Amino acid sequence: MGGLFREFFGWAQTVVQVFLMGGHILMWTICMNTLTNGSTCTVVWAAVGMLVFWVFNVPRTLKWTSWMSATSCVSIVVAVLITVIDVAIEKPIGSGSIDVFKSLGFAPAFLAMTNIAGAFASHSIFFSVIAEFKNPDDWPKALAFLQITDTALYIIAAVIIYVYVGPDVPSPALSAAGSAAIRKAIWGVAIPTIAIAAVIYAHVASQYVFARIFGNTKHVVRRTRTSTVAWLLITLGVWGLGMVISESIPVFNNLLGLVSAAFASWFSFGLPGIFWLWMHKGNWFSSWQQKCRFAATSLLLIVGIVLCVLGLWVSIESIAKGGSNTKPWTCASNAAV
Repeated sequence: MGGLFREFFGWAQTVVQVFLMGGHILMWTICMNTLTNGSTCTVVWAAVGMLVFWVFNVPRTLKWTSWMSATSCVSIVVAVLITVIDVAIEKPIGSGSIDVFKSLGFAPAFLAMTNIAGAFASHSIFFSVIAEFKNPDDWPKALAFLQITDTALYIIAAVIIYVYVGPDVPSPALSAAGSAAIRKAIWGVAIPTIAIAAVIYAHVASQYVFARIFGNTKHVVRRTRTSTVAWLLITLGVWGLGMVISESIPVFNNLLGLVSAAFASWFSFGLPGIFWLWMHKGNWFSSWQQKCRFAATSLLLIVGIVLCVLGLWVSIESIAKGGSNTKPWTCASNAAV
């Protein structure tokens, strides 16, 4: 599709990784403030998180990261299960009843939609992960397993937590547990996920920047002093940007909505549609099956455009209104309460 298209979306992919890294630093500050009762400045916790995460990104390959990611997966599953079990037992409902259908107004409702889209927004790292597979043919099986398991977990956890907590479910939902002690336990269990999950995003972003700087030189395939120093500086730089984002947009719901609208709308919806239309150009209506695929792909592209335009509008509006008491670059605690 041309060099311009490749450059634009290559750097866009890097930007979305950095925003997602910012989301993980924000979750780290929530976690640490919850565990320590907000005894330390939130900005300090963000800086500590940035350095901790950077250490995990020192290796230049995903060899060890894959094992760390398995630990991360177990961590979040256990944390979610503890949350689900706790709310089912304690029933800490914040409202007298729950509503299957609730009138929220357009902006809050669409912001919620962008957050849901963000839960399935890992498409931007697919190509980089496939490239490091020993057998790329295993990718469809791995992807199918991922989508089936995470969708099932999302649905089960969301339904149970909403039924027992009501419309006042906090964001992130790990804070929905009824007692402070259980909330601390849940966030403690979630630490591996918070600390490790974003390592993949940082790795992909750093690899792209590294490759653009060194191109086809020996530094890409050999461990030299130059490549080692450059890798350390690049990874530290992207984590520094992630920290700036986390402290500039310190409300998790707003940050997730902005990332989903600006990036997930294209990487998860718009670009797949564009890719199909490009690959099958001139063959869109050759059979009734192709006509159906063309209609579905066109709908996917339209959904991506709508999600981007309206999602950016409601996300920016929410940030501008400052619906939360949390202010940018503040020492105030953002602990789960």
